[in-house]
Amino acid sequence: MDYFDQFHSRLLIWESNYGRDYGWYVEIDDQKIAELVDPEYVEMFWDAYRIVPIDCPLANSCDFHSPEFWDGFDEMTFRSKKFGVVVSAFPAATPLSPGGRVLMRGLYLPIRGPGIVERAVMWFRRRFLKKTG
Repeated sequence: MDYFDQFHSRLLIWESNYGRDYGWYVEIDDQKIAELVDPEYVEMFWDAYRIVPIDCPLANSCDFHSPEFWDGFDEMTFRSKKFGVVVSAFPAATPLSPGGRVLMRGLYLPIRGPGIVERAVMWFRRRFLKKTG
């Protein structure tokens, strides 16, 4: 990957709230069982995601709206849907919100923040270009 590809990837990460807006796959044993999408900021460090099951035998046996399911998060892998990067994340002690969303911490791509040049490029993109992914 050359410099411009890396720069473009960083721009996409920053513009998508550090990858949150693209969503995440929940995997067990390298099998995708659900997507976490539509993030909502809850409070510092915590975001709530809508759970979308993926049609597969393993997912069909999971009760995603059960706190017991999320107790086994150490067996889960959280992978960026856009970038394929795995991050270390975990659900809250009481993971499910009243709206059926799961409350998660750590679902973001850990890169440094944008500098002055990157901020200028992002301003230009927001101002003059259509949003691209």
